[in-house]
Amino acid sequence: MHSDQYAVNRGMVPDIASGTYPADLLIPAMKRTQLLGHPGAVVMFEVSVSAVAPRGAETAELLKMLVAEVRESGGPGQLVFRMTPTRIAVLISEETLSAASSMADVTRRRFSDRAKLKETSLFSVSGGVAEFTRENNARRALEQSMQALRLAQNWGGAKVVEFESSVPIGPANDRPARALVVEDDQSIRALMRETLIRAGFDVTEAGDGAEGFQTVSTSRFDLVVLDVMMPHVGGLEMCQRMRAHDELSRIPVLMVSALSDPVDRVEGLEIANDYMCKPFSCDELVARARALLRRNPPPTTVPPVRGV
Repeated sequence: MHSDQYAVNRGMVPDIASGTYPADLLIPAMKRTQLLGHPGAVVMFEVSVSAVAPRGAETAELLKMLVAEVRESGGPGQLVFRMTPTRIAVLISEETLSAASSMADVTRRRFSDRAKLKETSLFSVSGGVAEFTRENNARRALEQSMQALRLAQNWGGAKVVEFESSVPIGPANDRPARALVVEDDQSIRALMRETLIRAGFDVTEAGDGAEGFQTVSTSRFDLVVLDVMMPHVGGLEMCQRMRAHDELSRIPVLMVSALSDPVDRVEGLEIANDYMCKPFSCDELVARARALLRRNPPPTTVPPVRGV
C-alpha cells in the first residue's frame, strides 16, 4: 500500500507542500503500528548548517530535498513527520533496526550528493535510528532516536547512529538502567559516557571518588563504573565507603584501572563486582556492564536513600 494511503487510512492528512505529517501524530502512528504487532523503527534526521547559515527559504529547500530522498529510498508504509524546521522523523514499519539504519545511511549519502550538485555546501545531515516493539514502547523509542541523533552530531556529524534498544530496564518504573561513571580523565570519561549512552544507559558523570560518592548517595543508580587511580578519593576508597553503607552496598561496581598486575586485580575484585583493565574496547565495557546487571538486577521496589 502506498505510504500516503497508509497514512490516510489511519486518519492522518499530509502537508501537501512539504510531503510530511504533523509532528504530534508521530507517537499515535507508532502506537498504532505496535497494536498491529509489527516491529518498526524510527529514524530522526537533522540538517545542520554552518555558522554562516542559509536563509530560511534555503533551509526549507534542503529539508524538502531530504524528504524527497527519504520517499525514494523507503518502501510502502513509510511515513515522514515534520518535527522542527531542520528535523524530520521517519516511521518505518515491519523493518529491522539494521535494515532501517542501512536505508537511513543510503538516504543521507544520496541527499548529500544531490545537495552538492546544487552547490549547497553549508550543511551536513545526521541520523539517529531506534527500533520499537511491544517491549520497547513508542515514547522510549522516540527518545532513543533523539539520543542516537545527538551521538551522531557529537561524533562530527554526517553520520547515522543506531540505538541498541536491547538494554536492561529497571522493572520498578520501566526506565533505562542508570549508570554512574567516575573517572578523572575527561577524555576516557567521555568515551565511557558516549559508549554507555549508545548502549541505552542513562549516564551520570563524576570526576573523582569524593564527587562520585556524593552523587551515588543522593540519586538512584543501578551500576557504578569506577576508575581506581584518581586524585583526592580513589576508586578503592569510594567502593569501600559504598560497601560500608547498607543502601549503597547493593549497587554493582565495575572497577576500571590501568593496573593489570594480578595483585591489583585481586585487590579490586575483593570489593568490586568486576574488574576491567585499560585500555579496553567499547564492546567489552558494554558487555561487562550488561553482565553485571543480569547478575544484579535492580530491585522491583527501591528504598529511599537516606543521608550518608
